[in-house]
Amino acid sequence: MQKLKQNLKGFYLAIRKDNFNFQISKKNLDEKINNFPTWMENQINSEFKNCEFKNCEFKNCEFTNSENIKNEIDQTIQNLKDQNLLKEAEIVKVKIKNNKIRYKNFLHLKLHPRFVRFQNFMQKSKKFIKFPDTVFLYSIADSIDNPKLLECLKAPVFCISKKQSNNKVILFPHIEWMEKNDLLLDSISKAAVHLNWDQKKPQAFWRGATTGYLELAKNERLKVVKLASHYPHLIDASFSNISQITEENKNYLLKNFELKEKSSPIDQIQYKYLLSIDGNAFSGSFFWQLFSNSVILKNKSDYLEWYYSGVKSDKHYLEFDSDKDLIAKLHWLKDNDKKAKKISENANIFANENLKNEDTLAYIFKLLTKHSEIIKNN
Repeated sequence: MQKLKQNLKGFYLAIRKDNFNFQISKKNLDEKINNFPTWMENQINSEFKNCEFKNCEFKNCEFTNSENIKNEIDQTIQNLKDQNLLKEAEIVKVKIKNNKIRYKNFLHLKLHPRFVRFQNFMQKSKKFIKFPDTVFLYSIADSIDNPKLLECLKAPVFCISKKQSNNKVILFPHIEWMEKNDLLLDSISKAAVHLNWDQKKPQAFWRGATTGYLELAKNERLKVVKLASHYPHLIDASFSNISQITEENKNYLLKNFELKEKSSPIDQIQYKYLLSIDGNAFSGSFFWQLFSNSVILKNKSDYLEWYYSGVKSDKHYLEFDSDKDLIAKLHWLKDNDKKAKKISENANIFANENLKNEDTLAYIFKLLTKHSEIIKNN
């Protein structure tokens, strides 16, 4: 049933003429490219410098020209086939030449919704920028961290998330949200401006699904939901959806915890403190929460997204690594309200200067340009 739903959604997205209609200001895009932030430049350089294959740096590997990188990509695909891991990798081979883009799809669904959006993103983006000639592997998965899968890689794979120790994946912005950003981030920013800090509820808030570890004892989200039941004056956290768990665990949750309705970002910014908690990989809410003018409390995580090096704990958000630490930080926030407000303002400034659609596209352009240069210069 899930496969059928994805097929139908992908087909619908593919035939919609106005699909993925995100907005870009050419003037703002050009300005961002010409005045590219130092942290973004450093992030891209770090990605390639640390990208390793058989303990050698990408710049020193056998990728001496575009033909060699093509061979390494093809070898990666063959290795995944041989190990029966090609579907799990969820990869697409992308080749760009003279701003024309071709794809070779190795997905279990030829019209997977994420792939269709990626195609439409690239097609629309090339109207604003001229992509460099290059060839690369792109994964639509949340992350690629299975050791057996990583062992198959002979060339880097672009993906939206990875673990900190993963040097075979290069982070790529999560372009799926760009269409939503126009409406969502604009409405959040406007609502945040009109919502005075003192009007916000001095409580931490979270709603979400049960994604994450199937073993409930390790599920980060359940830990916070349990904590909320002991500290209701500090935390309002509940599941709004039960998914990806066994029937036994589902019955346990329904018996012991109240399911509550989903809460929109506009509703959530009524709270001074917002919780950002890992699911299957990274926390999907962290991105928009940076625009909220609320303080984000983010669980310590092994997962990275492309912009994480630009934000710092204690300046743009607060990181917590245990139940005890979360409670202690909430008490600190309540006792230091002016400092808490400053953290929320820092996050909002960073987000508006670095995480809009033009920033995302500028980063992708610079990322692919760097990739192209490395192939040509070695």
